[in-house]
Amino acid sequence: MIRRDFLKLFAVLAASAPLGAGEEGLIYLKPEDLLKESELLKKGLRISAPKSVKSGLSVKVEIFFEERIKEWLNIYLFCPENPFKFALSAKLGEFNGGYLFANIRLAKSQKIIALAKSPDGRVYIAEQYIKVLISGCSKEKS
Repeated sequence: MIRRDFLKLFAVLAASAPLGAGEEGLIYLKPEDLLKESELLKKGLRISAPKSVKSGLSVKVEIFFEERIKEWLNIYLFCPENPFKFALSAKLGEFNGGYLFANIRLAKSQKIIALAKSPDGRVYIAEQYIKVLISGCSKEKS
């Protein structure tokens, strides 16, 4: 991955919403947190999702590792074109084989981004473009 693409990706992530609840409240992902002493890897993590869906209301997404993992990893899924850019976070380990299945909503056609961070600082990334015909996110009336 080119450094420029990597920085563009994290510009999107910096504007993202909270990642989830931890012991001390909401945890926010900052680009600096992932860049500190991290090694970006494009191999290993995969996304399996349909290339085109009629409705963005429920899109089935599978996130998995090609090889069996032997450590706990934090997984994050982002949908940059959604009103709420953060889709999910989870902790995967050797007991579930590094596999995650989720139904997500998509506002429009976009590239979804999965990130996995290992305890030793490696960051895995996978992307997939999904074409959406009908939005799954409604707009509020004012």
